[in-house]
Amino acid sequence: MDSARADRDEALSNKRGLDVEINQRLAAKFDPARAQACLDWISATTKLETTDDFWADLKDGYLLSRLLLMIDPRIKKKVRGWKPKKSDSPFVCRTTISNFCEGCKKLGMREGDVFTSVDLWEGQNLNNVVNCLYALNALAQSDKCPKFTGPFIDGGHVFSKTKEYTAEDRARHKKANAGVVPKLMMGSKKMEAEKRFDSYGIVKSTAKSSSAVPKLAQPRKQEVGSNFDHYGIVKSTAKSSNVVPKLAMGGVKQEASSGFDSYGIVKSTAKSAGGPVPKFMQGSVKQEASSGFDSYGIVKSQAKASSAVPKLAQPRKQEASSTFDSYGIVKSTAKPTSAIPKLAQPKPKTEPESRGMDSYGIIKTGDTRPPPVPVFLRSQKKAGGGV
Repeated sequence: MDSARADRDEALSNKRGLDVEINQRLAAKFDPARAQACLDWISATTKLETTDDFWADLKDGYLLSRLLLMIDPRIKKKVRGWKPKKSDSPFVCRTTISNFCEGCKKLGMREGDVFTSVDLWEGQNLNNVVNCLYALNALAQSDKCPKFTGPFIDGGHVFSKTKEYTAEDRARHKKANAGVVPKLMMGSKKMEAEKRFDSYGIVKSTAKSSSAVPKLAQPRKQEVGSNFDHYGIVKSTAKSSNVVPKLAMGGVKQEASSGFDSYGIVKSTAKSAGGPVPKFMQGSVKQEASSGFDSYGIVKSQAKASSAVPKLAQPRKQEASSTFDSYGIVKSTAKPTSAIPKLAQPKPKTEPESRGMDSYGIIKTGDTRPPPVPVFLRSQKKAGGGV
């Protein structure tokens, strides 16, 4: 336990900035007398001994769980995983503390009165633990724990009982307040004639309106020797000049013998070649008259155009004895008939005595009883008396 306390003190001492001030304020709220009263109450209720060290005795959450079981034994059925036991394992201890906090909520404690496992296990806010135990003491004395008869914390919190009014009390109150306007429905406060406020609470003024220009809207007067005009702009005594600004000047003047023109582009003495056409602009290769290709590179043909039908487009001539016509469809010698095709004929009628099926092929049955009720409708029929 000494090593755990040393670790806690070291963790608290490593705080920096605003955390240091927060921890100091939380430590100042902790009252050792109230903490000792909680330990005495736990010891008297659970019949277990304590070492008078508040954090060391309650750190594992075992005594807290035993206390809650003494107040309400039904709590172990309301909290899932309720198995309080003594242990040094951080996981087991945190679980036990969390179960105690959940049990307090199930008992009816407010969310703001319940502490967290960090407050107790790491010892960061023991004052919250003390406040939670005092709230649990008040719950133990309320109607939510009727079977618990004590002991309780001396001077602890107690829930105030609601006063019950009789019919005579209500009648007397109604008579005493008859004709009284509720405060929320009252108008504004009545002001006397000599008061400085009107009925809206605005200060009345006897000053008359003036056409004078407000002081903030008046232009600022400048002294004669000031360097600023009445707009606050610096006055200049320099006279205007017709000199062209440097940025608006043209380029540097070039000499006639210079290699640059007025735009700074290098001048060239080479003459333009107007004779030869660039290669990529030249036409196709010139073909000779005796060549087999024209100017587009297509093979020239000496054959003349003909009106003959191409061979592939010509119809195939069928022999008289052939079984195919000119379209390649098989010729049939059968004569047309008015007989109904077999697939279009109706199904032959079955005799009732020879087969157990009707004309639709459904099996016939001699049972005249009504069909059975489906399984999913039986429960509805029993409950409602019908479907």
